[in-house]
Amino acid sequence: MNAESILAKQQAFFYSGKTRPYAFRIRALEALKKAVIRHERALSDALRKDLNKSAFDAYATEIGILLSELSFTLKHLKRWMKPERAKTPLIHVGSKSMIIPEPYGTAPLFRHGTFRCSSRLYRLLAQWPPETVQ
Repeated sequence: MNAESILAKQQAFFYSGKTRPYAFRIRALEALKKAVIRHERALSDALRKDLNKSAFDAYATEIGILLSELSFTLKHLKRWMKPERAKTPLIHVGSKSMIIPEPYGTAPLFRHGTFRCSSRLYRLLAQWPPETVQ
């Protein structure tokens, strides 16, 4: 299976709406956190091989930061998803305006030479709290 077909399947799944509920997002983030913890040794070995990072450096500059970001996201996700009231333009008097946070969509996470592991995963986490005005 090539990258284009994988991305197409991921986009179709995203647009199905199954990724929107809070419960799905929490499960996905918890699964990612567990996977990082479970594969910490393999991640550390890959960082040693690719970037010559010691186990301490790998945890301090990549793995530990990522786990911290995941914990922070898990803690704040519910608040980030909460709709916020917004000012209604005069032309729409009598109606309500809300800012409803929505995910952007899918993001391909390809490896680019010495591009940091955590940088790719931060890009993934950055997809979660964007806002859409409706």
